[in-house]
Amino acid sequence: MPNPLLPPGPDDIQRLADEALRSLPTEFRRHITGLVIRIEEFPDQATLDDLDLDSPFDLLGLYHGIDLAHRGSGDVVQDVD
Repeated sequence: MPNPLLPPGPDDIQRLADEALRSLPTEFRRHITGLVIRIEEFPDQATLDDLDLDSPFDLLGLYHGIDLAHRGSGDVVQDVD
């Protein structure tokens, strides 16, 4: 159990994310098969530049990929989504 007086570390956040995914109802989970959650402590410089951020602390979460609203059934996945 993480110390409640300290911020969570990457392993704590990964565990919390895994628990949250497992707690989703089956109806939702079936839409996220193969979902990868990758925990990075800070964004790389290219991401900071792309998003025009002044500080790595300005970004709390980021989804890379094509969201379901813009994905077609014939789309070929080029990278981890």
